Amino acid sequence: MAPGFKVTVPILGATGAVVKVSFEVAATEDVEVPAGKFRCYRIQLNPLNQTFWISTDGPRYLVKLEANGVMVAELSRARTSDPGPPRTFRDDQLGFSFAAPGDWLFMKFEGAGVSKPGGPVTVLLFDPQAIATGDVRVEKKQTQKDAGESGLKSQAEEYAGKQAESLKDYKVREGSWQSRQIGGHAALSYVADLIDPVVKDHKLVEYAIWVQSETLSARIEARLEPAELEKFQKRFDPILESLQLR
Repeated sequence: MAPGFKVTVPILGATGAVVKVSFEVAATEDVEVPAGKFRCYRIQLNPLNQTFWISTDGPRYLVKLEANGVMVAELSRARTSDPGPPRTFRDDQLGFSFAAPGDWLFMKFEGAGVSKPGGPVTVLLFDPQAIATGDVRVEKKQTQKDAGESGLKSQAEEYAGKQAESLKDYKVREGSWQSRQIGGHAALSYVADLIDPVVKDHKLVEYAIWVQSETLSARIEARLEPAELEKFQKRFDPILESLQLR
């Protein structure tokens, strides 16, 4: 999210008619309310004539709301809760696990092949700060040619090629390829730029990572706004480092 971002979406009005509503990030500005002073995005909704001030830092507080130029609500108190102990996702059929802070949520995606013994498993990751969407996909290695760093690179390049065919302006950033070790196994990552497939002309980045053991291949990815990448990686990389593959 940044000043200048604008999108129009159809919504269903109270009468049942479809109304086209424009969402525009008009500016960033400091807003003082009973809960304190916040740096906010000022978001205007037209033709509803509503203005929202959303804090620029997580957890994205709704700081102030105006309708038809009249103040409707202000944030009176803001507090953060302890995320609690780390949460662990474990799949004993394939043989993998990973951990995340207690405020992250996991959901095993019940898609094609998931219920089939030994089939691929996809776990959706829900960021408590709502900065990114992500998932972990693990499956058995298909062939021995997938082994080693060269196998990882070929998998990643094949995936990037498919993404470029289906997503507008998908391009891996030059110099972003990084060889690494995760859970004692060879890993490879890159960062790619793309246009949001849902919101027209909205720029995103994809942070994609491949890891493989002797028997399993894993792909982890997250999509988010470019300006949030560095800060997000500092929170997300410890989750990656916790990944254990059989």
